[in-house]
Amino acid sequence: LLPETLETPGLDIYDQLPKKPVSSPAVETEDDTISDDNSSDNSAAQVIDRTAKLSKTGRHKRQIAAGIGALAAVVAVASVGINDPFNWFTQSSRPDPNSPSSEILEGGIVSGNPESDVLVISKMAAAGEQRQALNQILALGNIDDPTLLFSKGQLQWDLMNQNPSVDNTIGPAEAARSWEDALTAQPNWLDAQIALGFAYYEGGFWDKAIESWENALDSGQDYDLPTAKLHPIPQDADIQNAPTKLHAQIGLAIAYYQQSQQGLTENDRLPLLAVAASYWQDVIETVGNQDITNYLSFHWLWSQQALEDWQEARLAIADYLDQEN
Repeated sequence: LLPETLETPGLDIYDQLPKKPVSSPAVETEDDTISDDNSSDNSAAQVIDRTAKLSKTGRHKRQIAAGIGALAAVVAVASVGINDPFNWFTQSSRPDPNSPSSEILEGGIVSGNPESDVLVISKMAAAGEQRQALNQILALGNIDDPTLLFSKGQLQWDLMNQNPSVDNTIGPAEAARSWEDALTAQPNWLDAQIALGFAYYEGGFWDKAIESWENALDSGQDYDLPTAKLHPIPQDADIQNAPTKLHAQIGLAIAYYQQSQQGLTENDRLPLLAVAASYWQDVIETVGNQDITNYLSFHWLWSQQALEDWQEARLAIADYLDQEN
């Protein structure tokens, strides 16, 4: 039997009930998902007090008991909303697990696993998300992982080459700094030395480009570190088993040719042109009679300016060799 004055053992729990869920689908937490306002507390308490003073007939007592049961049900639902064990409240705000961006957020880049890092970056680049991938690396702050530093330079370089008229905030200097940092973290890394040479060349620093490429040929080490595959090379344009040093040899041929065209006297110009020709002959020994122009046009290292300079240098060096023979 119910007493004269009805006690309400769930009222203290009701006082702690949170508010209804915030309508915004942005980030939800257990503290701000559901809350309470004071007017609701007062109204609820008054309803229960009035219910307690109703007639003591059996019918009214059963109604009161049913009300208390309903209150307990509200508490149970609110508890589910607070703890959200099935992610009913937060599931819609989760990133799409099939998106490359979500993989990078869920541990691809932040994992510190080089193989995983470059895989995620490659997938994002294939989806046209170079900027998003770069932003994720920048968000990590100061990093000393040579793979990430090299990938950072790759993304900066690729964004520079895509369309400078759309985004001119990234130039060869940004990529050069990233590759310099990669070489600080991993000295004599062949890939970084060659890439750095292209950044110097693009910036007009031919002497520094020559130094970087010659260092690559003399002391560059292939540490077998993974690098992101930004753009696949079609099978009909690819050069099978082309060594990484091939790009340094071609770069040196171009850079020495450019130096030979800087208003020097004939006596100064010809030795530089001879050096350019010697590096070009090294290229021919490596690839034979294969046409490398198509291959270079698909390779991520080669900017439009470098390709145009290569075409000019190739013809000039061929004429020089014909005269020498």
